[in-house]
Amino acid sequence: MRYIVSNTIRIVNPTERMKDYVKENLVIKNPQYEQLKRLGKWTGNTPRFLVWYEIDGNELIVPFGFIDWLWKIDNDKTHYENRIIYGEKLEYKSKINLYDYQEKVVEKALHKKNGRNYNACTVAERLKLLWS
Repeated sequence: MRYIVSNTIRIVNPTERMKDYVKENLVIKNPQYEQLKRLGKWTGNTPRFLVWYEIDGNELIVPFGFIDWLWKIDNDKTHYENRIIYGEKLEYKSKINLYDYQEKVVEKALHKKNGRNYNACTVAERLKLLWS
């Protein structure tokens, strides 16, 4: 068995146990569907369940956050292939002076985390509430 790790995890030739565990834990009731149903509104385009995995041939694709569980059942490093691409450090120019704790948040957010890369504009937009 092989695990290809990037922004998602591709499990090549997963066992039936893995498939069953994923189906049991990565399919959840859609709260939006439940709310619409409870309010007596139309649910036609709203999926009843949210499915957080995919099957592509002999590969099971799961979210990156699933790596903790995967590591617990197979911690042999030779089974893992790292395809995580690290982005360049982003520089941003701003006239806004941040507090120390805000600066730490911005620095962490600018680094790639779990396959996601936030740019300075996104971070600034989220922090604007702290500046007012």
